[in-house]
Amino acid sequence: MNEKTKKILIDYGIFVGLFAVMLLVLSVVTIIANNVKTSGLRKETQYVLDSYAPEKYTVGQAVRLDSPLQTTVVCYDLIQNSTDSAHSLFAGKEYVVVVRVLTLFGPMPAVYIYNDVTGVTFTGFALLHNSQSEKIEQISMNSSVLYWACRIPSIMQRIKEL
Repeated sequence: MNEKTKKILIDYGIFVGLFAVMLLVLSVVTIIANNVKTSGLRKETQYVLDSYAPEKYTVGQAVRLDSPLQTTVVCYDLIQNSTDSAHSLFAGKEYVVVVRVLTLFGPMPAVYIYNDVTGVTFTGFALLHNSQSEKIEQISMNSSVLYWACRIPSIMQRIKEL
């Protein structure tokens, strides 16, 4: 090899090395950010569920969605704290589904409870815990909230197939 070829190979090696390091740093930051987002959203979802039915539900582990909607929809296992045996005999598996819903005030995380037997129930918006939340719910109830309530069963069918 001559000097020109060695210099080109060294430059190319440095470029590939820097690219690999940047890709590694970006991957680590993405994983950390996803974990922070998931845990923060879990806390907000628990707050909404406590407002909806105090001490009845606990948000469990995140459920993986194998869908392009995973940037818009987050799903968690839902654990019932009550030991009502009559209810548990007829109830199916429950999940809490958080969907980014467009409202007049911008995108808001809407919290739904999905049950195999009873279907979908809207419980409220995360991140807002005052009268503004009630106003947004009233304005959005006939449009985007109901749209996602109709879409959630088909999304949850994909989880059952996994």
